[in-house]
Amino acid sequence: MKKMLALLLVVMMILSMAACGSKNAAGNTETKAPAGNAPAASGEKVTINFDSWSNVDSGWTDCYTAIYEEFHKQYGDTITINPVGNSYADTLSTLLLQASAGNTPDVAMVKAEWLPQLMELDCLADIKPYISEEALADYGEASLSSYTTADGSLVALPYFGQPYAMFYNKTLLEKAGVSVPTTFDELLEASAKVAALGNDENGNKIYGLGLVNSGLEVAEGYNIFPWLWARGGEFIDADGKIVLNSDANLKAFTEIQELYTSGQSPVGLSFKEMRNLFASGNLAFFWDLESQTASFVQASSKGEAFLDEIGAFPIPGATAGQSVGYVSDVVLVVFKSCKNMEAAGVVAEFLGGEDTIQIMFDYGKGKMSSRTSVMDHIFANVESEFTAAYVEAMKQCRSLPAMDMGFADADEAITDAVARLATGADAATVLADLDAEVRELYGQ
Repeated sequence: MKKMLALLLVVMMILSMAACGSKNAAGNTETKAPAGNAPAASGEKVTINFDSWSNVDSGWTDCYTAIYEEFHKQYGDTITINPVGNSYADTLSTLLLQASAGNTPDVAMVKAEWLPQLMELDCLADIKPYISEEALADYGEASLSSYTTADGSLVALPYFGQPYAMFYNKTLLEKAGVSVPTTFDELLEASAKVAALGNDENGNKIYGLGLVNSGLEVAEGYNIFPWLWARGGEFIDADGKIVLNSDANLKAFTEIQELYTSGQSPVGLSFKEMRNLFASGNLAFFWDLESQTASFVQASSKGEAFLDEIGAFPIPGATAGQSVGYVSDVVLVVFKSCKNMEAAGVVAEFLGGEDTIQIMFDYGKGKMSSRTSVMDHIFANVESEFTAAYVEAMKQCRSLPAMDMGFADADEAITDAVARLATGADAATVLADLDAEVRELYGQ
């Protein structure tokens, strides 16, 4: 498999590289073992190195500064957080390299989809003994089960979830004479009616529902899962069997193909390009993260005023009241090389707790928690129309079935399949080919 080959390549890279590490908040590359890995004497202040791509993202500087300041108020006498990190694009490869070399940070923020590759290197510690019983109960068994191994070890703690919901353009819906859809059938009907408007006053084409398919980006494949779920289809069943080749998924694939061939969705656009199209006012529907409202503001010639022309609602399912969004989970891991597990547990529990999520909420970052009390306290009475829609979507959002080495390659395979649909290939053939390819990736 591609990912197994990538792991072998990582090990080979270690032999040819003298050092490779994360950058601290000042941008300096660390080539030695992180300071937090040194055993702490009794009563000695402990430093925990926390790796996150947000630590080197200027858009997150103010937010994380506030988070670290709050941590210092509560735990500064005994624990210091040392922020390190690399760009999002480089984070996984760097962590794999560090893990192979035994030179990891103490705690890291990672995408849930990355866990199988890290687990393959046997570098993740069981974090459960270092998290309070109160916090574990607040997460609930359902939230933790995806990150619990067969022997009961908890290899990751949920940090925050990023639910997907539907953005819509109020002006285009009004022009097409359609209401906000409450079912997936109504969504497709509304998409067709909006696309039938033709061109705007400047001669630019108007689209209905936009579905990304550049063939170049991670997540383009599993981005179609809401469509499969809305039609009663699945990617994998409760027994771990790949079940792509079904009548329900064929219906979804046929409809996706119709979306492209009828001109309701543009063909070949990336996530950024689709966001820019939505910001131009020429796309009626597009499911995405709440945080992307900032991208719309930046891309739209109307700036902040553009937000008055759009709304959001949970991605509708087969029946009214059902939604079929997915949540992109970001989790916290502690590496086995950490010598201060108790302190690492304190940091992880704080980062996943109410104070951190409240600060993220105050800074408009659109991140939600898997902890019941946090959602009840912070998101119970939100005023923002967008946030309210995403809170509602979060209630029914599904986590991605990412805990398998084959999932990342499956995402690529689905992306390729969608590209074939867009060019008119037979939907049944595309689905059968995809099912066979993914089964092989999963060893089935």
